[in-house]
Amino acid sequence: MTEDRSDEARALFAAIVRGDEDAARGLLAERPDLARSVAPSAWAPDAGLKGVDDWSPLQAAIEHGMQALGLELLDAGADMDHRASNGRGPGHDAFEFGAERVLQRLLRAGLSLDAALAAGLGDLDALQAIVDADPGAAHDDATDLEPLGWASFGDQPGAIEFLVRAGARPTSDHLRMAASCGHVRAARVLLAHGVDPMGRDASTGANALHVAASMRCSACTLPGVELLLERGADPAGTDASGRTPFDVVTE
Repeated sequence: MTEDRSDEARALFAAIVRGDEDAARGLLAERPDLARSVAPSAWAPDAGLKGVDDWSPLQAAIEHGMQALGLELLDAGADMDHRASNGRGPGHDAFEFGAERVLQRLLRAGLSLDAALAAGLGDLDALQAIVDADPGAAHDDATDLEPLGWASFGDQPGAIEFLVRAGARPTSDHLRMAASCGHVRAARVLLAHGVDPMGRDASTGANALHVAASMRCSACTLPGVELLLERGADPAGTDASGRTPFDVVTE
């Protein structure tokens, strides 16, 4: 990526962060090379991602819901394999933030998959090849979330099963991740591998029921709640603030 610390580069990131897509598009039209610039953490809050160096405009556009601009940045030569200092690239961000058009464009263009993204997408062939080449990839947390977490977030039971066979250990962290998305298939596999439905987050004390309740999406989370209750989750269990799941959902 270009080590561009110009006023124009900073203005591009600032425009994206404040949601001014027209201004960002105008800057890009004048200087297409800005598509390969990066934002240092010193630009926060202009760049919008504190503590992260080398954040790309493409990642900024994805994270701020500007898929059309993201596609234009790719047209202008944005590096689709760029990794910021948090270990994540445009593919991870597009997957996490639901930028499907950008993600499909990246995949068609030959985006390099790591174990995290392959697990999230449920690409078992790619995941197999990656782990065959490096068995440690099954535990890779370079993106601050190991592949089991991405598979849980992506509701990929096949990837979860593969990773467990490869030595990854499912935990209540992964179950809470699945619960946050209403992903019953992933939750069912995790529970089948012995994950405690009452496992609590170390800092908040929330269990999977608390997480599901906090989403307040009854249509998508209710099946997961029913599964957790069936597998022994206690609706009277409290988090670190003394709240039950019912307290959470009624706040």
